[in-house]
Amino acid sequence: QKHRQVRPARPASAVVLVRDGEDGVEVLLRHRTGRTPLGRVGFPGGSLVEADAHPCPWFGPSPGEWARTLGLADRRRVRQHVVAAVRELFEECGVLLAGASDMEVVQDARGETWGARRSSLEHGDAGLPELLEERGLGLRTDLLRALGRWQSAPHSPRRFDTVVFT
Repeated sequence: QKHRQVRPARPASAVVLVRDGEDGVEVLLRHRTGRTPLGRVGFPGGSLVEADAHPCPWFGPSPGEWARTLGLADRRRVRQHVVAAVRELFEECGVLLAGASDMEVVQDARGETWGARRSSLEHGDAGLPELLEERGLGLRTDLLRALGRWQSAPHSPRRFDTVVFT
């Protein structure tokens, strides 16, 4: 039997989007194509990218406060986790947790004016901090809550170390 070397887990972020619905709490799940005919169902999320570390306007808990909340010492990595959570939610669902102030939030980021920018984020042509700066927006980190951390099993061929937000 062949033994595979355990790969290091890639850092990632995910968001459990929750809202009050008519019949109670609703949670957003995404369908992704996968190896099975049914694909995979999961929360919006993905790997951290270098651009997630770039500075941008920030409303809410600072990277230092997030570092304490998440129990992580590396503030640069913490910034990446928070930015990646917001970026992935925007890329995959069109929900952008950003605003021009701490009292505003983008109401609809799914239209034509945002489509090309979402696509450029998905393809790595631009970073979320750059997009926010262009539009005079800042991250609304006050809209996120830390939910936990999930690590893939050591035997998984693709491993992730995921900070989960809600």
